[in-house]
Amino acid sequence: MTPLQIALATAQLSNSGMRPTPLLASAVRTPHQGWVVLPTGHATTVDGTYAQPASLKTDPTSGLPVWDAIGQAQTDDGRPITWYISATVNSWPGSPLALALVLEEDNPEQAEQIGRELMFAALNP
Repeated sequence: MTPLQIALATAQLSNSGMRPTPLLASAVRTPHQGWVVLPTGHATTVDGTYAQPASLKTDPTSGLPVWDAIGQAQTDDGRPITWYISATVNSWPGSPLALALVLEEDNPEQAEQIGRELMFAALNP
């Protein structure tokens, strides 16, 4: 799986089974028109019987309105990788955000630190 596929799955978990259209930028600044808002696309219902997993809870120690999870796996040739996923909770008043981070090493602590720093920066511009 790619980080983009994991980010989409993460967003779907936080969005009651609706898979959003991936959006890497919400607007562009052009020399002649200034800021131009890009179309957002439409979310897709993936499974009508979807229920958000109860295990997706915020960590009060992070101070962020997000849930997150860490996983570890191996590549086909046996090298370790560490995944960190995070997304805003439904009560977040801003635009929903999802993050997928992969480190090509066995380092869950660093993945969590980097992931939370990225989410903090994204939520507090």
